[in-house]
Amino acid sequence: MIRKEVKQIVKQAMEMDIENLRIFTGYDSDQVIEVVGKVLSQLNLLESFAKSINLECRRLTPTFGQYQGMYVIYIAKILDKDKSAEGYYQLK
Repeated sequence: MIRKEVKQIVKQAMEMDIENLRIFTGYDSDQVIEVVGKVLSQLNLLESFAKSINLECRRLTPTFGQYQGMYVIYIAKILDKDKSAEGYYQLK
């Protein structure tokens, strides 16, 4: 993911009521953004924004641990479109 896309996502996320935002390296040495929030509608907006700039999103609703009862969204860019067609995601 290029730096411009990361900045856009972080800027959008910081304007929302979020619990945690984390950027880390994914499986294919690309950056992954993890956003944790309590309000599903806000994460839906963030997901639609990410998709509008051609980023891939995956959702998770933890059932235990520190984020229990919250919503987690992972945002990344698929590096190889051929793998995408086979159902391959960087966010496994």
